Amino acid sequence: MSVISLVHKAYGVSLINSERKFVDGLKKPLITQSRLLKSYLKNNQYTEYGQCHKFSDVRSIKAYQDIVPITDYDGLVPWIDRIKKGEKNILTDEPIFMFEKSGGSTGANKYIPYTQRLLREFTRATNPWIKDLYNQYPEMGSSTHYWSISPAIKSELKTEAGIPIGFDDDTEYFGQLARWAIQQIMAVPQSVKGIGNWEDWKKQTALHLLKAETLGLFSVWSPTFLICIAEYVVENCDELASELQAGSHGDRAKLLNSVVIGHGSVNTAGSLEPLWPKLGLISCWTDGESSQYMERLRIYFPTTPIQGKGLLATEGVVTVPYKQSAKKNGIPSRGAPLAITSHFLEFSDLNDENARPKLAHELRLGAVYSPILTTAGGLYRYQLKDAVVCVDKLYKTPCLSFQGKADRISDLCGEKLHAKQVESAINKAKEEVGLATVFTMIAPKRTNRRGYMLFVEANAEDETIAVFTRNVEQNLMQSHHYSYCRNLGQLDALESQKVNQGTKTYQGALLDAGYQLGSIKPSYLEYKLDWTSIFSRGN
Repeated sequence: MSVISLVHKAYGVSLINSERKFVDGLKKPLITQSRLLKSYLKNNQYTEYGQCHKFSDVRSIKAYQDIVPITDYDGLVPWIDRIKKGEKNILTDEPIFMFEKSGGSTGANKYIPYTQRLLREFTRATNPWIKDLYNQYPEMGSSTHYWSISPAIKSELKTEAGIPIGFDDDTEYFGQLARWAIQQIMAVPQSVKGIGNWEDWKKQTALHLLKAETLGLFSVWSPTFLICIAEYVVENCDELASELQAGSHGDRAKLLNSVVIGHGSVNTAGSLEPLWPKLGLISCWTDGESSQYMERLRIYFPTTPIQGKGLLATEGVVTVPYKQSAKKNGIPSRGAPLAITSHFLEFSDLNDENARPKLAHELRLGAVYSPILTTAGGLYRYQLKDAVVCVDKLYKTPCLSFQGKADRISDLCGEKLHAKQVESAINKAKEEVGLATVFTMIAPKRTNRRGYMLFVEANAEDETIAVFTRNVEQNLMQSHHYSYCRNLGQLDALESQKVNQGTKTYQGALLDAGYQLGSIKPSYLEYKLDWTSIFSRGN
């Protein structure tokens, strides 16, 4: 048995107890959640926040909801600023050992406090998932893996009090044993995180992956992250093959040339699967706006099973892709169960904002919610800006599917254009016209007039794009606010612009704006940059 197989085997055995506890929690959601809440209140009743909000007076979940207000990051800024300056016992009785910046392209950076208990809560979610992967895909137990590692481009390393800021890679969400095991089987060494130049990072990442003949798993967040790597391999095939040849990997260089030859560009790329014959699974976002990139990902990996990630935010974990089968079309058979043993979870009903938030066991099939977290990191009734729908149950615990950001709204003149509304309008128009697109996105035009531009990458005639644009506009007009502004002349009619390499241009613009590659979330609606100018430069 190889060293890699021995590491996998030992690691898998170590996860058995975590999986058992998780399954027990799924069978008793209310009891499990009540115990978690009780522990938070007991541990933190003498903190500044706990005394301010009378934790010691709370005797029930209802009392907790009545006494402690729902908050968001803005409401916690004064408390977090005190921690960043070095004050202790503010949100938690346990020391804050690190702050993690929130990722993504939907807002400014936030500084989320991390305690060792919070890390253990993440571990209670990730351990059952990994154990389930071993159960579903036993071939992974003899292969190397790739876990996304972004370049270490950081504007700051510590707070003014010397508290570290930021994880270096995904493995730090796992426990110590898990991190050790993952590091032993990593196809790409952690040393690449020290590369500060994006092009150099992509080159070294690609070279390590091309040398990894036994690669069995890609684990990334956004599918565009993996698409970016695949595009780099295709575009730089000759240079990479030369590097492989010079490094005594002649067989891999020949294989690379044989796989890529005849395609020549990312637009005519074919399957890269022959490079990694043991590749058994791709783990990435598949829900919400990421779903539009499945077709592009399938160009490079047409048959590899794709499993959707659970909903894991910087602040905490909501769902775990446990017992979630990967489908060859990238669409999971059902949502992922709640991380029932990790945090105390509540859910605001997005169709009834005045209703008391529901508990885990109270969620209704088909209803759309926004999660509220209470965690060991010092977040109490913290409202995530995500929309999720209850689609199933596992044992007695609901399974949720991520729908998108609940607060992504563009409002130039009262039209209140929401990302979910845009997604629905685009997808409906695709069906109406029979158009397959590589990239679609709507953004405000940065002109004296108020209006929106639809950016489209598709192999289609201009007239087809024009019909598609008109259909998108008609679908948007179903919204009272949008149609009102259009009819009053406050908004111009939707225009469109054909683009090339839309995903690459989109990523590059956000990277230039300071976002981390691994956390860039695909979106059907963007409103923070001058996208008309950006895409004009890219064509």
